[in-house]
Amino acid sequence: GDVTVVGLKTSGVLEKSVSNAAVSIESNDWVEVTDSEIGQSGYNSFEIGLKDSAPKHVVIEGVNFSSKLSNNAILIFAHQEDAEILIKDCIFEDCSNPLRISNRLNVPANITLENCSFVKWEEASPEYSGAILFQDYTSKTAEEAVEANRFANLTVTFKNCTAPDGSVIHPENVAEVLGTGANQIAYIFTKEGVVPYSEERYPKFVFA
Repeated sequence: GDVTVVGLKTSGVLEKSVSNAAVSIESNDWVEVTDSEIGQSGYNSFEIGLKDSAPKHVVIEGVNFSSKLSNNAILIFAHQEDAEILIKDCIFEDCSNPLRISNRLNVPANITLENCSFVKWEEASPEYSGAILFQDYTSKTAEEAVEANRFANLTVTFKNCTAPDGSVIHPENVAEVLGTGANQIAYIFTKEGVVPYSEERYPKFVFA
């Protein structure tokens, strides 16, 4: 059924040897996390749809990820067809990639990031920096990843989000900020490695 989390507060340290994520949510319906303070450091904060589930809609709103994470803040491994995924009014202080999308079921979705502040993302390895990581963990080979092409059926909208340098994310040319290294806002990673930008492989991006 629906999963609703309101006013969650975490603190302390969660080692990866104990758990990959602080919270794992499995649902085929609505998943909503609001008005929360994630102060616990660790590997990941939220894993959604990791096993056999795929939510219809995901809303993460008003969540402050104030701790340093050694990997990602929000991971959505699967969603249902035409799912609406909204990340709104969130602050990401320090993590490799604030959002990871895997699209295990290979179905369309609308992903919106609105009024979010990305204070610091991956710096040590610039090829892995950016607000969104699209990672295909299902395909076992590079050839399977190319054939599956899991991310071209997605639409991603950025509304009034700020990058680590304080600028509003609103590029004139998406080809210059997708799969391009240090200046990128998003990238695809598969068995091929980091996938260079092309309209055939990447989601459709909208900046409002």
